[in-house]
Amino acid sequence: MKNHTFWLAFHLFLLILRRKYDKSYSMNLGRIIKDRRSVLGISQQDLSDYSGVGISTVKDLERGVGNPSIETLQKILDVVGLEMVLQVKQTVK
Repeated sequence: MKNHTFWLAFHLFLLILRRKYDKSYSMNLGRIIKDRRSVLGISQQDLSDYSGVGISTVKDLERGVGNPSIETLQKILDVVGLEMVLQVKQTVK
């Protein structure tokens, strides 16, 4: 029973760690956009108006809870002068 409890606790720890990592990744993107918006001196409403993206989407993205499409994200990044680059990962054979 001890062994089973250990593995259950271990898997729970990994799940929490993964969720924390996933959330921090999203929050970093939101933080980058928020910081860039701040440097440009524009409000969330301005960003929404200039990009054509809803204000709630902008707010969610900056809080790290949004899940925008690539098209929506590209509209926001264009306004704040950032570029998105997608690459195919290199694999080792």
